[in-house]
Amino acid sequence: MRKLFIPLLLFSALEANEKNGFFIEAGFETGLLEGTQTQEKRHTTTKNTYATYNYLPTDTILKRAANLFTDAKSISQLNFSSLSPVKVLYIGGKLTIENFLPYNLSNVKLSFTDAQGNMIDLGVIETIPKHSKIVLPGETFDSLKEAFDKIDPYTFFFPKFEATSTSVSDANTQRVFETLNKI
Repeated sequence: MRKLFIPLLLFSALEANEKNGFFIEAGFETGLLEGTQTQEKRHTTTKNTYATYNYLPTDTILKRAANLFTDAKSISQLNFSSLSPVKVLYIGGKLTIENFLPYNLSNVKLSFTDAQGNMIDLGVIETIPKHSKIVLPGETFDSLKEAFDKIDPYTFFFPKFEATSTSVSDANTQRVFETLNKI
């Protein structure tokens, strides 16, 4: 019985102190003297764009997104420009966004120049999937409807749309648009 009792007594002295993490091992103290814990805080910055622009979240875009390269017939009908691989058109009361790039783009600002030469910001799209075509109704952006309501119906006006990154775009999106601006 003594042979069993002495090892159990010795092992009970080696248990960790729950409060400070010290261990007693053969007369020496080991363990943490002081512990620190760091925690990264995640900041969501996309909400800052709500106050400035119309903002279209990802779920709204994904409902209307389709793959650009579905079959040979649809591919042959595409018009691609290396100067504007993200093409934005307003035809028949619908806003069409085509992303020919192999990148998902985040927080992309859409704007256009009106008939008087003024730059009008439409809004921010949270995500434009790679190789996608998105068709949105013209009423999606209030500023687009207001601008086209001011135009005389007999005036020939074809707006030049522009897609750019914002300060809250991810690093990849900013890099892509910076590179395109250098071309």
